[in-house]
Amino acid sequence: MPDIVEIRPEDIGRHVRRTWGFLFIFFLAVVGTIGTIVYFKTVKATEEIIAGKLGLTHTELIDLIDTRSAPFLEFWSGKIMREETKYGLEYLVTDNLIPVRAIAGSPDVKIFETKDKASAFGKSGAVGIMQVWYPYFLFDRTDNAALIGRSLNTPDEERRWVPIGLCICWTTRECLSLERGVLIYKSLEDAKEGKGGKLYTYAFKDHFIMDPSRKDVASFHLAALPVIQRVDKFYWRVARPDIYAGKYETCWIKWDGKDSDVVLRFRTTRQEYTRYINGLWSLRTNIREKEGEFLGKAVDWVTAAELSGHSDHSTTRKRLNAVPLIGGTWLGPPETIEELGLLKKKLNTALRVDSAEDLWDCTDTAYLTPDLVF
Repeated sequence: MPDIVEIRPEDIGRHVRRTWGFLFIFFLAVVGTIGTIVYFKTVKATEEIIAGKLGLTHTELIDLIDTRSAPFLEFWSGKIMREETKYGLEYLVTDNLIPVRAIAGSPDVKIFETKDKASAFGKSGAVGIMQVWYPYFLFDRTDNAALIGRSLNTPDEERRWVPIGLCICWTTRECLSLERGVLIYKSLEDAKEGKGGKLYTYAFKDHFIMDPSRKDVASFHLAALPVIQRVDKFYWRVARPDIYAGKYETCWIKWDGKDSDVVLRFRTTRQEYTRYINGLWSLRTNIREKEGEFLGKAVDWVTAAELSGHSDHSTTRKRLNAVPLIGGTWLGPPETIEELGLLKKKLNTALRVDSAEDLWDCTDTAYLTPDLVF
């Protein structure tokens, strides 16, 4: 005869409570799972919207966050025009006729074959990596990508696309050398308040390389820091390498132009400078025969006729025969004896610079002080 198990009321209560406890935990687990799924779907949808605005896929955005890569940079939004080389190739310039350049914001910015593939961490279509600390010319741009080339005469088949948000935009030829410790600041506000500055040196002699045997090193160097922006005359934003973070960043310097520890320079390549000299020679040659006839008069050198009060002469028409200057804007055909004297002076200076071996590094790049530019 089986043993009779006595079930006490308190045992029933305990079992009921335990069962309800398991059911409640199960309920919470189900609700939590559903909630988690909904949460992550919402997060992913939000991430996909953000990725779309940045021109990335969702995977590329996550890769960007996970690898802690260089932040997206605001590329210059000013007016851009197109200039033609003697080969008929167009490149982008500012309204001061300075070529727009792109500098990699980190050492691993990829180059792509087509613009639709050019995204921050895309892999398909990548054909290389931007050379670090090198200013590329721009031949075209979209909201998300820029078409770059190493020189003004880069053929169409050799130009490549890069993610524009990973590039630092350089719209001047201006550079600063920081010869001894100069205070740099993270933001314009800090620079104005003199808050949080740290001493930094980027001496010209340490980065200007003339030895041909070090050409490979010089190709990855800028001998002075590119000026990205200038505010209220005294505040200069420059790009600089951050060797500890493995990227390139921008910082602010307060400089009134008087402190000799800071030197302003203008970077130009031999190719650009030869084009500049040829332009000056062309202006000088074209007016030589008419020099005595037109000096001191208001002359339209496009039509070689003296202007009248109702002439349709314009800056645009004059620009057709003008020469872009190293420091920005252009020099048109002289209309007075003073302007002719300025042209002669610039040509003489340019010829001296061109023949001065100590001004050019082993990559045929010069960093000219203002007295050699203006």
